[in-house]
Amino acid sequence: MLASVLHTVIIYAVVIFAMRLMGKRQLGELQPSELVTTFMISNVASICIDEPDLPLLSSLVPILLIAALEILNSTAAYYLPGYAALLFGRPVTVIQDGQIRQDALRHLRMTPGDLMEALRGKDIFDPRQVVWGVVEPSGSISAAQKMADDSPLLPLCDVCIRVPLQETYQIQELHLPIYHCLCLMLEEHFFDE
Repeated sequence: MLASVLHTVIIYAVVIFAMRLMGKRQLGELQPSELVTTFMISNVASICIDEPDLPLLSSLVPILLIAALEILNSTAAYYLPGYAALLFGRPVTVIQDGQIRQDALRHLRMTPGDLMEALRGKDIFDPRQVVWGVVEPSGSISAAQKMADDSPLLPLCDVCIRVPLQETYQIQELHLPIYHCLCLMLEEHFFDE
């Protein structure tokens, strides 16, 4: 009995160590390879705990090997952008100048209802109010809304990037999706294949 408890504690500690090695992410932010790795480690750990007759080393080696493969995979994705695009995918433009791109939705196997639900989660209720909408590789949506043309500074600007909010903290929250959309637009313009 004591050996079984010790076996479980060691497996638990090694799984925690392996997960910490792979880095912190919330479950909804995991890439497919990270999710598979998490499932595989949990499955191997449960087998190791359920079968106390297995030698401890034969239990720990697969867990550490899976963690090492995930670290190798993420390192390769960092240094090889083509591999990262293959592994994680690329952002896909689903709304352009207020028009839903049906071909992009079909490519993503996403319904217009799914898109509208994601937009409502961003407090956007009409896709015609979106200048640029992108589904990120993580599955989240980034959207840049059209703005009213009532700013007295607008005639003085070559380029104006505004968000539809007044509070500073809310404006700051919208900067990241705008940056993503701008980068995607530039990438598609200059590097579209």
